Amino acid sequence: MREYKAPKIAFIGKPNNGKSSIISVLTMDDRIKISREAGTTTQVNEYEYKDRKNNTIATFYDTPGFEHPKRIHQYLKEHSLKDTIKYLKELGYRKDVSILEAIKESDILCFVVDSSSQPDLNTHGYEIEILKLVNKNTIVVLNPHKEPNKNKEWEKFLSKLGLQYVIEFNPLKSGFQQIKNFFQMVEKYYPDIQELKKWHKEDFNSRLNRSFDLIAQKVYEIVTYEYKGKVDDKKSVAQLKELYFQELNRKEQELKKELKELWGYYETEVIDTYFKIEDKQFSKEIGFSRTTLVVLGALAGLAISVIDGGVTLATFLSATLAGGVVGASIKQVTDKFSNTVTFKLDERKGFFVMLTVILRNMEFLDALLNHGHANREPIRISNDIKKWKYRVDIFNKSEKKFLNYVFKSFIKNSNVIESKERLKTFLLRKFPIFI
Repeated sequence: MREYKAPKIAFIGKPNNGKSSIISVLTMDDRIKISREAGTTTQVNEYEYKDRKNNTIATFYDTPGFEHPKRIHQYLKEHSLKDTIKYLKELGYRKDVSILEAIKESDILCFVVDSSSQPDLNTHGYEIEILKLVNKNTIVVLNPHKEPNKNKEWEKFLSKLGLQYVIEFNPLKSGFQQIKNFFQMVEKYYPDIQELKKWHKEDFNSRLNRSFDLIAQKVYEIVTYEYKGKVDDKKSVAQLKELYFQELNRKEQELKKELKELWGYYETEVIDTYFKIEDKQFSKEIGFSRTTLVVLGALAGLAISVIDGGVTLATFLSATLAGGVVGASIKQVTDKFSNTVTFKLDERKGFFVMLTVILRNMEFLDALLNHGHANREPIRISNDIKKWKYRVDIFNKSEKKFLNYVFKSFIKNSNVIESKERLKTFLLRKFPIFI
């Protein structure tokens, strides 16, 4: 097998046409600076798309707009790209020099235009002619800033100018599937990119596998966690119980943070939404039967606390236990001789805690993968629970039996490694995004 050569791709175009946004999506990194204001990118920035093993899969050049496209075109018509760069250096056109140097280093050029604007030769003519003269694999990316777009008009306009390779890509509506489609479209015009497409798929699946490794591990930690404390003048039973809840909450927050960073969300805000739902209505929407809800108690509400902040596992348990509704899921063991108390999940009814933790985190992971890194709006979960993909009814009777088997394995500390692996594999099959 020949050694993989990571392609270099330069994004060219007017300021504020979405070059940085597209690169943010393709690299799965929300730390790349983007703005609705023109001129956010003032120099050529180089970004490497790396897999989880730190292998470079592709290099992307994010460029500002040309400052002197007419002069560049006039000189480039009679001279080589190398000589043109030298000429511009002598003139002191540093920004234009950096763009041409990025073009020189690249295997593919992506010319990004706002396809909601009107095609205009006076606006884009010199840039298009420059790209034709450098004789590189060039693809035009139509990025509509608003609707309706003028994609068909742009395709006709570009065709007349000799640019036949045109694709559509909206970075603000681009999750995992749109990235895959982007590489597939590019492959039609530049077959060598098939290696990049293959590596992207492998990297995505590697991250997805890791996600469910993390979920399975954290589910195990929550299910088996025990908190033991001594009752004295400083700490009452209620206070010790609260410490138990706080530790459960910390474990969940760790999981969410790990999942966010695994998928390249370092700065995007994540907002929780809390629903005050009556038992009957909630059971209907989330999929728990009334019988299940009685056993589970108000803990069923755990499934709606999906994102950071808001009502967490700890605060929810604390509130519901105060009313004695969820007590069936939590076991409290008191040692009168040592004056200590231990809190842990009940060996039978605690299964529903595990089930709701799984559902919530599958919904959270789905939200991460479909948000898009160029979309800097907060990540939210639908207020309409009926629209959620991950409810109790995604599991049939035999699948619930399997999950109960996993729960018992965890509680009894029996075949733990095998059970975690089986849980991960099972949840992957229930997650339709696997590619």
